[in-house]
Amino acid sequence: MQGADEVIKELADLYKDSNQVVIGAGSVLDVTTARIAIMAGAQFVVSPAFDEETAKLLCNLYQVPYMPGSITITEMKHALEAGVDIVKLFPGSAFGPDFVKAVKAPLPQVNIMPICYGISETLSFIVGWLYNSIFYVGLPILLYFLYFLLIGKYFKKTIKYSIKAVLRTVVLLVIFLIFSVNTYQPIENIIYFKNETKKELTKRSLNLFEERMKTKGEVEEIYPISRIKGWMLNEVSVLGDNRALEIDIIPINKNDKRSEGFYYVYKEGKWLLEFTEAHTN
Repeated sequence: MQGADEVIKELADLYKDSNQVVIGAGSVLDVTTARIAIMAGAQFVVSPAFDEETAKLLCNLYQVPYMPGSITITEMKHALEAGVDIVKLFPGSAFGPDFVKAVKAPLPQVNIMPICYGISETLSFIVGWLYNSIFYVGLPILLYFLYFLLIGKYFKKTIKYSIKAVLRTVVLLVIFLIFSVNTYQPIENIIYFKNETKKELTKRSLNLFEERMKTKGEVEEIYPISRIKGWMLNEVSVLGDNRALEIDIIPINKNDKRSEGFYYVYKEGKWLLEFTEAHTN
């Protein structure tokens, strides 16, 4: 952006004595832009892609944190070799906690910062990690200590820790359920499952139904399918799936027993018709 260096300089001067505000620059695409930003007072540099010159010849030289965007293990490995401390997962909205978990297996030392668009995507990522913490960390620990309790092995040494593990896991589960039901879903409904969206997709479904069935139709039921439903079913893979909306259409003529379901998914900011399913009762 033209004049960005002047804005950085002004903000850096304004907050130079503050220990709560840190001024950085992004999205920086090349070493020249990074140098201008650093000379203006930027204390960190964020980029959508890894640039070796920016990392090695500039940010390392001036000891300025550099957070490049990476999406593959190869890119992250090259970034680490160039001295990068934090790798930005970009675009973060395209991946879930499972992806980060998979990357951390061969590269446990990499620090990953997911970048998501919007409140709902960020909440989805955070709640997803809470889920993983409970079911992939909390429960194995719980079972591990219960195992010692049941067989009595090292009973005196582990009973205290076993009880703590039980209580912590229960608390995490309660927090997760309360947050999910009372916070996440209402926000998701406001952003994704608005009345305008339902009306638009209903109209589209009715037109398709009448065109195919050669008869007038009406809505029987609309089912918003939240990402959170997968967590209730212990299906972590659902975290990576898109939100969906199912609309069931039936004929106005009650003697006509045909029906058709229209399944829409939310991808890249749009509602797309994934498939339809016709039934005869």
